[in-house]
Amino acid sequence: MSAFLSGRWVLAHLFAALVLTGCNSNDDDGSIPGGATLKTLKVTPSLGRISNARVVLRNAANRNGPVLGDLPLVAGSASFNVPAGVSAVVAEVVPEAVGNVRYFDEAVGHDVDVVINAANRNTPLLRAAAALSAGSSVLGVTAMTEAALRLAEQSAGGAGANLTPALIAPARATIQSVFGIPNIFLPPVLVDETADLAALGTSDAGQYALRLAALAEIAQAQLGAGEANPALRMAQALAADLADGNINGSGVTGDLPYDTATFASQFQAQALALVQDLLNSAATGGFDQVKLNALLTFLQANPLSLNLTPGGGGGGGGVGGCGQMPALAYSDLTSFGGNYSVDIKQDDNAIPPNVTLVKTASLKLTVGLAQATVELDGQIANVLSVCRNGPTNDNVLVNLDKGGAHVDFNRSGAEKTTNGVDFTAPVGTFRYFASTPVQGGGGNGVCAGNVTATPNAGKDAVALSWPAVAGATAYRIARPTAKIGSTDIPLTQFIPSQAATTYNDGNNIVSGGTYTYEITADGAACKFPQVTVEVGNPVASIGNFTQRRLGSGSSSWDVEGINGLVVANGAPASAKSTDGGVTWTAVPLKVNGQDVSFDRASLATDGARLLGVAPLFFGEVTNGSWVTKAITPPDLQALPPGVSGAPPVYYKAIEYTGGRWIVVGEYKETAGAFKSFIASSADGDSWNIHTFEGNNNSGQWAIASKGGKWLVFLEGNARNALISSDGGVTWASNAPVINAFLNDGIVSLGGYYFMAAGSSVQRSVDGITWTAVNDIRDSKCSSAPTRLTVLNGLMYGFCGDRVVASGDGRAWGLVSGPINGAASNALGQAITRVGNNWVVTGTLSNQWLISSTGN
Repeated sequence: MSAFLSGRWVLAHLFAALVLTGCNSNDDDGSIPGGATLKTLKVTPSLGRISNARVVLRNAANRNGPVLGDLPLVAGSASFNVPAGVSAVVAEVVPEAVGNVRYFDEAVGHDVDVVINAANRNTPLLRAAAALSAGSSVLGVTAMTEAALRLAEQSAGGAGANLTPALIAPARATIQSVFGIPNIFLPPVLVDETADLAALGTSDAGQYALRLAALAEIAQAQLGAGEANPALRMAQALAADLADGNINGSGVTGDLPYDTATFASQFQAQALALVQDLLNSAATGGFDQVKLNALLTFLQANPLSLNLTPGGGGGGGGVGGCGQMPALAYSDLTSFGGNYSVDIKQDDNAIPPNVTLVKTASLKLTVGLAQATVELDGQIANVLSVCRNGPTNDNVLVNLDKGGAHVDFNRSGAEKTTNGVDFTAPVGTFRYFASTPVQGGGGNGVCAGNVTATPNAGKDAVALSWPAVAGATAYRIARPTAKIGSTDIPLTQFIPSQAATTYNDGNNIVSGGTYTYEITADGAACKFPQVTVEVGNPVASIGNFTQRRLGSGSSSWDVEGINGLVVANGAPASAKSTDGGVTWTAVPLKVNGQDVSFDRASLATDGARLLGVAPLFFGEVTNGSWVTKAITPPDLQALPPGVSGAPPVYYKAIEYTGGRWIVVGEYKETAGAFKSFIASSADGDSWNIHTFEGNNNSGQWAIASKGGKWLVFLEGNARNALISSDGGVTWASNAPVINAFLNDGIVSLGGYYFMAAGSSVQRSVDGITWTAVNDIRDSKCSSAPTRLTVLNGLMYGFCGDRVVASGDGRAWGLVSGPINGAASNALGQAITRVGNNWVVTGTLSNQWLISSTGN
């Protein structure tokens, strides 16, 4: 090792910069220095803006002791006076005494309620632990601060443990590293309407709010439109998952609101889709298009980053933490920073062949506004913790946010070394090289090193890179296999000859596909090991349908599951199952003595209730039985005297989408003319009814939503796209531009509307202008897939008696065998997932077909 400086004084000053900055003694967290005897703290929680809640403030060093304050949120914040002797606090956002909490959920585009039962009235929704200095401070409470608090608790011994600034700082730095946020304690811009999202800019507070909105969008895409609280579900899951310092799904109960394999790419993709959707609706929403374009340009140039495995733990224990080694005491340290020469070393088994290690690199220590950083040869890492080890505690480790990497300072010998940090690598062992490593062909014709394949945010290209090979004159790239589900994607053969070590493949790359690459180094007689990459949420097989149950009607149209109950509707009546769709019981249903026959789009669920409509019937399923409901337009024709029975309201379709119930249909108004109506509701009981001239519209209706906008598409004697941006209170009528007719429903996925129409799948960003997008289809489809449904972030549909799926509507892969077992004479109508079972309804020889498979 090379000596660089000697003396305890320099090291003591140096580490003061690291520890004190890592423990929030800085301007960025809102703290100000000074001799004030009273501290003030303004706490601002955010999912979007939260209301009907209060903030309980506790002393972090005595969390079970008397509270420092308990205040309701006023205009989204609560302000406290804090005793001068309190060095750190825990802020808890809890419901008001009446129970329910309300917040604006960016993914559904409106305020949503979180129902809190009496037993949980004092259970926090979100928390933050932060160090304080004298003066005034501000503190944001978000999903990120909740995750940092749980990470600090793990280091301190478990949930509810007392916390110190030394424990809070490394946990905070880890979470900031995960989400690419400079300061998680900064209150984000509060969002309480869609217009606030459209006004977000490039400030730290605006970008913080954009990250929260993107996370909510990911949750809704993963859990489906039936999820009422995607932002809260995401916050709860991330906090539980990050308790071990990385995002891997651990500690989360219930369905994950994100796919760990695609989480990082979706982070940027959902943010881009959100801004683009706001741009598309700028004219109708009154948004500033210039400002939105500037935000889009900024986001494209500065993509949101998500580090799934930051390598950080708490101040004690965890990867990159001090473990059982003592942390440096503040009394040992004073402020310092500087540039030094440092030796580089690695574990022997981490050194690749033919690599020359740098013996000396430049090390720089910097005290920033938010945290201390270590810079090696121009590459920067944040400091997670500083601790001592060795027999006399003279050896000091500075742990970094790069896969457990550290800088090693020996206080007595005045030497510095590092474990070889190359901060350009994402995870794992990090290396410095004297120059670009030159690697030979290796043995058996296998090139040394590996190919890296990374999908882009748009999910339509894959970036390839590989190490240089000694003696190579060119590289040939092949794609031996590409699949979506069990279907091969037609390949465009490409064999570029180039001296570079990167290539961007944009040839028939589709979301939901899996691609295998093989790269040969010409002139070096070797190939790299094959690499397989999944783009988007990969389409997987759901297996064969082995259970077959026939109903008594001529056809079945729709199926939904809720709380262990599965209901299928058809002609006539409905059927129920309580074992995941394996066995079924008929549920006869009559109106005025006539059997009820359901039509398409007849069932909808919000995850807690299940409603259904038939032409002359509207009801709710309770324990498998139907209870009648009604929607009554204000000018509904009164029944003549002496006439009994249902009023002449004709229900055509129902959906729960974007956090709202939407029902559409026709009725006869008092003058006897036909009119159409759209009814919307937040709770399924109280309805806002919009009526318009119907022209006897007895055709097909479809309902969908995205980005705070609802679309009702009508095709019959008239064709219309009716759009609402205020939860169904007002509707604008537009003539849709489409070159095919609507076959069945509309769905929303990845920032677009999709519909199966004739021979094509059509896509639209606004519900008005539509474009055919399916250029690749499974050979079993003679036309477009029918009866589209979005489940788990993918679209599913039917090609006759088989199920097909797609991630973006462009490529469709076969994912099941025949829904009627070995026979191939059924027609699929609807599909849903119930636990581990897939349930499909269809038509078989003029009878119902209900099939299920466990997978």
